[in-house]
Amino acid sequence: MKKVIVLYICFLLVLLPISIISCGGTPDVKPESSSTPTTPVTEQTTTTTTTTTTQPPEQQPTLPPTQPESSTPNYLEFLRCWKFSNLGELSNSEPIAIVQFLKDKEGVYDKDPYMGKPFISYNLLVEGLPQDKVYDCWIKTIRTGKPTKPVSTGLKIDTSGYVTTESEKLGLALLDYAKGEAMEVLLMTEDKTITGYGIVIPYPIEARLGQCHVWVQCLTANKDTFVIWGEGFEPNEDIDVTGNSEGEILKFTQKADSNGLLGPLVMLPAVIGKTSGSATYTLVGKAGALPVSFDWVSPTQ
Repeated sequence: MKKVIVLYICFLLVLLPISIISCGGTPDVKPESSSTPTTPVTEQTTTTTTTTTTQPPEQQPTLPPTQPESSTPNYLEFLRCWKFSNLGELSNSEPIAIVQFLKDKEGVYDKDPYMGKPFISYNLLVEGLPQDKVYDCWIKTIRTGKPTKPVSTGLKIDTSGYVTTESEKLGLALLDYAKGEAMEVLLMTEDKTITGYGIVIPYPIEARLGQCHVWVQCLTANKDTFVIWGEGFEPNEDIDVTGNSEGEILKFTQKADSNGLLGPLVMLPAVIGKTSGSATYTLVGKAGALPVSFDWVSPTQ
């Protein structure tokens, strides 16, 4: 048996030095700050389905180097996402494990009140958290903002690494998602001293070239603010960025860090006089060009 929590998906606000870039403007490095909680948690419902599980060999007690979905590809990137999010304000320590998202099902929901909405469900797998502890699960999306309470409590990690409620495998069903929208998960002991963290984008906006990988996340529910991340560049490599939003051009150069990571680059693609549009940002490094495109809505709408 597994317990499926149905919720609406989205993402983050800010807590790290970032570059905020608006079409028609120039890059501006924003000092470190904590974001303010936004809206309360969206209504959530739970359903229970039956599944047969096979116990794999004993889990490895180390952090996994990659995630099955396009989300946090390595531990350095994982910590960067953690620091960018205000979800970390809920805990007393940095996470020691990456929560992985294993896709379970995908389709169209057939029950009210979500009849006809597309969904994708995940099971949670985590390596590196003690199995003798009890955990709460906290969820954050761009529509819910920073959560005020966990979506599920009394969770355990079974011998195969799956997150369970008693004998049931916990699952998360994400509804009505769009490209670039993400969900963050925090597994945390009651005393907030042991945590695991993960982030998933079911349908990422991304480009790959060799070892270079660039992707975009939407930061607001009305789709007016986005963030660009990158990895796989050479240490301290200069990356030329060209943005084209409805014919308005923006050019600047951004340097990768000493680990070859780029960003977060916060983009404000809205163009004066337009209520919506599309934007393409092309990042050019030594490996070549990586273009990413997405639709936006004016913040005045």
